[in-house]
Amino acid sequence: MKKIEHMKRYMKRSFLLLPALLLACALTASAEEVLPGTNYGKIAIGANEVTMNGSYIGATGAELYLPVTANNNTTGHGLLAIAGTATGSTKIVLNNFSATWDGTSIDLVEATAAGSAVNAFTMDATTAATSGKKAVLRSRVDGEKRTWFITTGAELDLTVFLQGAMNSEGAMNNYIQTADENYSYFDSPQLPETDPYGVGVNYPGINSNAETFPVVDWLKVEIWRIDDWNTNQRTVLEQKALLLQPDGTALDIDGQRALFNVQEGEVRIVVKHRNHLGIMSKAVSDFSGKVPCNFDTEGQAVRMSETEVAPMVKLGNHWCMWAGDVNSDGYFDASDYGLFLADYLSWRTGEYMNTDFNMDGYIDTLDDAMILSGVINRFNSILYYFE
Repeated sequence: MKKIEHMKRYMKRSFLLLPALLLACALTASAEEVLPGTNYGKIAIGANEVTMNGSYIGATGAELYLPVTANNNTTGHGLLAIAGTATGSTKIVLNNFSATWDGTSIDLVEATAAGSAVNAFTMDATTAATSGKKAVLRSRVDGEKRTWFITTGAELDLTVFLQGAMNSEGAMNNYIQTADENYSYFDSPQLPETDPYGVGVNYPGINSNAETFPVVDWLKVEIWRIDDWNTNQRTVLEQKALLLQPDGTALDIDGQRALFNVQEGEVRIVVKHRNHLGIMSKAVSDFSGKVPCNFDTEGQAVRMSETEVAPMVKLGNHWCMWAGDVNSDGYFDASDYGLFLADYLSWRTGEYMNTDFNMDGYIDTLDDAMILSGVINRFNSILYYFE
């Protein structure tokens, strides 16, 4: 099937290449484990027994109130509200949380003995922490056990889509990871085990877990403080390389949503991709606890002025980052097209390439159409002014 499609695209190239060449000459450079949601509930830890909404759970002392918010079984951890302290060891059943923490830190270890029903855990520790801070429910792997714990931080609930990777079903393809022989030109998976942005994140199993942990590509996420809009001064407070899922979710290599440091004052969330135009979020005034950032919502990404092109393009029901910024400078121009044209004419196939915008392992007229629209209209990102 690939070879047939290859011949079809070869015929199209002969007719569509000349206008592109003329234009180039005229331009000048300028897995995570899901905790299902439930209704608001109360876990009471009395002197002899523990109950949740009146149902017996276990035994120990003290009382905790856990407001539990329904989350429609979506992936991601929320916040946990705890009042009081607890001692001893108690098995409790936990679901997905969303509330404000009062300053108690509790480790929860997945149950492995009797009563090991889904989401059954053992409370094994309680420590004091700063009151009034927000926190998130996280997990870590300790040998064969998964330990759940409450910690301060900003857990980024990020959703973003890439124009080039979108398919007709409203999701993104992960051909670079799967090397699907029916729809791509990859002979083997090509996602790099180390992020391509120089952050230094390594994920050795990135190409071997496509069924359980599908990955479209690497993303770079930065947390900015804008120091001066007039002079375009900003400070990068923190950066991480994350893994983009087909549904638009961005996760850390441990399969959880990325945990950033808490930031005081107003910050911006910046998302970059190696061949798509970078984007910046609206101001985030509270960067602690669970921080939602859905770039699939119109207006979430900002631009420098209303006269500039929209910072994202809508495909079907999804807002997507523009494809075509080959050199990742935040601007579409002849330098991007020159790099694209060089690979286009050399018939590069089956590699991890910045000029392969739809990420199918082959540079052709489909990629050409995406970059031409940006180059002709001189699209630029708000990030261009700060880089």
